[in-house]
Amino acid sequence: MSDLEVAFHKRWLGMLEPIEGLVVSIPVLVDAECMHRQEATLSQRLADDAEGLTRRLGKNAQGYERRAIVALGPFLAEVLGLTPAMFARAEALPEDLALYLPEGGETVRCTLALKKRGVSAPATFDGIPEASTPQSVAGEGFVMLVGEVPGISLQEPDRREGRWAYAPAAKFDKLLRACRVPIGLLTNGEEFRLIYAPHGESSGSLTFRVGDLASVGGRDILDAFVTLLSAQRFFGVVAERQLPALLQTRNQDRGAAGQRRRVAGIGDFQAVFSNW
Repeated sequence: MSDLEVAFHKRWLGMLEPIEGLVVSIPVLVDAECMHRQEATLSQRLADDAEGLTRRLGKNAQGYERRAIVALGPFLAEVLGLTPAMFARAEALPEDLALYLPEGGETVRCTLALKKRGVSAPATFDGIPEASTPQSVAGEGFVMLVGEVPGISLQEPDRREGRWAYAPAAKFDKLLRACRVPIGLLTNGEEFRLIYAPHGESSGSLTFRVGDLASVGGRDILDAFVTLLSAQRFFGVVAERQLPALLQTRNQDRGAAGQRRRVAGIGDFQAVFSNW
């Protein structure tokens, strides 16, 4: 395992906040060669209002520059290579790709749905009975759902009129689970939150601030953002190195660590026993 790559992943993960739960495993990222440096011109374009990708919002309480995307579609295409043809949107989205939340009388929908390529076997979950629903059937053709709530905090209760006063990120998590599409990307323009909500498991999320993506000091964050979420990572590498596989094996290092601890524990017990 490359020390350089391990240090890179520790560095960008340490710069993100908030991080909730476990989303990615450093050993898995290293094995999949998820360290690709982007050209400096990309961060320069993101920091230049004239490029039309982001716009300046001022500074936050810590003195760092705040920026927001100008438009979702062009940003996804220019930065991640996820072009409009790769998504279903508006009327092309299945009617059942939605979730009614009776707690607040609100229906949660995605803005875009990234279409799968080729034919893949249905996901299986050990110990969990299969129970198809209209939402899960509607989600079968998609690998990621994208949601947009411009100008709204992703983690604070949604106070808009007619909305359930619950965090947009938590509502989107419920949609992902209902549709059995575990990968979601939610943005308010200023932040992108990668949510992983696999059926029958705990959720995790990583939040990328647009201001960080456009800053000189955020080059590692930009590199990670593009490496994880680009069209190349979804469709341009072998299946075991695509994003769904990387997230599905997020517990690999925990399992390996547990195995090492068990082996060490057996060794310790044997050593003690042999001294009797």
